[in-house]
Amino acid sequence: MGSFAVHRHYTNMIIVLVNLLYRTMTYTTTTLLSNRVHLSNIMIDVDGSPSGYIAWYNHYTGTSRIRMIRPAVKNDKFGVQRMEMLAIYFALVDNRLHFRRVSKRLEKKRQQQLIIDVRSDSKSTVEQLQGMSEIRDTMLRRICRAITKLLVGMTYYIILFNHLERTRNIAGLLLEQRRRKQKEQFIVFDRINNMTRYRRERLGIFPRFGHLSVLLDNNMMMQVY
Repeated sequence: MGSFAVHRHYTNMIIVLVNLLYRTMTYTTTTLLSNRVHLSNIMIDVDGSPSGYIAWYNHYTGTSRIRMIRPAVKNDKFGVQRMEMLAIYFALVDNRLHFRRVSKRLEKKRQQQLIIDVRSDSKSTVEQLQGMSEIRDTMLRRICRAITKLLVGMTYYIILFNHLERTRNIAGLLLEQRRRKQKEQFIVFDRINNMTRYRRERLGIFPRFGHLSVLLDNNMMMQVY
């Protein structure tokens, strides 16, 4: 067989393989679209911090919220888990109306049941809500019962609890940004306070304030608690 014939033979084989691959991809795409297969309609990332902040991020709407609640007791064994569980609870509470709107929209279009995927980077919390892990803390059991009560009123939805990596958790990134911003603000206030204290010491002024005070140029007092 000549070199031209060999080249033509392999070219024909490549064309056949490409056509076969294209037909397979087209069939798969068409099948998925016709059956309306979706992994989830709404994805919500949640995260909690022992410092007292919990957050959620709704991928469907692009909206988010950060709540401030009572901080966890320092060195508490279940403090972080309680915050993670509370983040899931408030994510469901805050998005209830949105779930109803999307569900009604799907009903009008005669599409499939609404699927909500709640994602947390706390594997133990996810396993507890899935019933795969035992809850050994009284407060955690109370929060879990509150979530179960919410789910009873959401029978028209399919709600899933899944684990995701920390680096992919948008709610966790929001809390990290907030923590960095607060740290930067504290550094700025501390520098201003040190400058003001140095100026007062040179002038011989010693104010009787128990909290952090900053003397402004217009003789006004800005108090930072």
